[in-house]
Amino acid sequence: MTDLRDGRVLLKVIEKLRPTSVDWSKKYSNKLNSRIHSVQNCNYALEICKSVGVKLVSIDGVDIVDGKVSLTLGLLWQLCRIYW
Repeated sequence: MTDLRDGRVLLKVIEKLRPTSVDWSKKYSNKLNSRIHSVQNCNYALEICKSVGVKLVSIDGVDIVDGKVSLTLGLLWQLCRIYW
């Protein structure tokens, strides 16, 4: 789950599922060595997920950055549900 902690992979997956839903120029932060920017990217990914109809309960960007496996897997499962 360490690959998902900076939010970049999540945003790429969302972009593949829903093209043009990610605004790479304004909301994405490319400074991935900073925890604050990683949380910002993960929160942005969750914001997009909610806007496209993903049901998320008690998950925040900090949970993804901290590597909470059960919450992150729940998010991934919901993204898979959109794809199917």
